[in-house]
Amino acid sequence: MYLSVPGEDISLQTVEGKVEVHNNHGKDAECFYLNSLPPGYRFNPTDAEMIVYYLRKKVDHQPLPPNKIIEVNLYAYDPEELAARYEPSGKDERFNFTPRDRKYQNGQRPNRSAGNNGYWKATGADKEIIFEDRKVGYRKPLVFHRRNPPRGVKTNWMMHEFKVAEPPEPLRRTGVNEMRSDDCVLCRVYRKDDGRDRDCKRSRDKSVIDESSSSSKIPMLD
Repeated sequence: MYLSVPGEDISLQTVEGKVEVHNNHGKDAECFYLNSLPPGYRFNPTDAEMIVYYLRKKVDHQPLPPNKIIEVNLYAYDPEELAARYEPSGKDERFNFTPRDRKYQNGQRPNRSAGNNGYWKATGADKEIIFEDRKVGYRKPLVFHRRNPPRGVKTNWMMHEFKVAEPPEPLRRTGVNEMRSDDCVLCRVYRKDDGRDRDCKRSRDKSVIDESSSSSKIPMLD
């Protein structure tokens, strides 16, 4: 599919399930695509839907449904950098397709380094994702730490990393990139509110409710 946007120096092209945005504005083009989805559109898939309808189709080079997933090398950046570059895909969260490399050439352990001064650390075991009575993939929880291990400082950046249960056939053979572990995983990245953030939000919400209640009162007639 190829779509030209009237009045804009922008075109959208679907290639093997990936929406490619062509113009001379770089990041602005990506934002344009995300904002071009219908009003009221919410991207809130379940774990199983993320794997079956998005990640599985992506690794199999099949067309994807409309989505708010940005393709980026997630492990090349600090999450603050990506938050500054991309608007949230949903409520304070972002979805990314990203490749994943090995930590050691002859090992299976993934490289969790991120940016120039941090790393993602797993906080639990893989959870099996079941869809229609069959295992379709796994979800791993991680938290971002700044500085290098073992002196890393835990942040409130969280991530769920999804991978398919069976990798596509080419990954089972020796490839050009010996360090590549997975050509594509799907990550949901979000910032967890601390207590102060929640208290501030409650205070703001209460103020809005109080103002709304005051403005909606109907004056009594004598």
